Amino acid sequence: MSVIMIRILLFILISLYSMLVFGQTSADGNPEKHPDFKVYPTISSYDHRLDFYAETPQSIVVNWIDLSGRTIMYEKLTLEKGANSFSIRNSAKLTRGTYVVTSVVDGKRLSGRIIVL
Repeated sequence: MSVIMIRILLFILISLYSMLVFGQTSADGNPEKHPDFKVYPTISSYDHRLDFYAETPQSIVVNWIDLSGRTIMYEKLTLEKGANSFSIRNSAKLTRGTYVVTSVVDGKRLSGRIIVL
């Protein structure tokens, strides 16, 4: 399998997982509590997905911070009310290492960790 085919397959699987997680309802038909923030895959050398759940429409800034505390990359995103999912391309800005992904949504500081191979 070529690298492109693997990336396409990985993107499709991640998208399906995101739809499954963010589209769940409880047995009584009411929406279940969604996680406020999720970043995945946590270990990758390619793209990452960010899932947010926002109570109100808003603009946010997502920061990628290395372990020494420097902001290496940031992305401005616009969230709509409810579940939001974004694909972020590494675009060679992130070298090998561990990063903390942070943002503020609905007044809450959210963070996750990724490892770039």
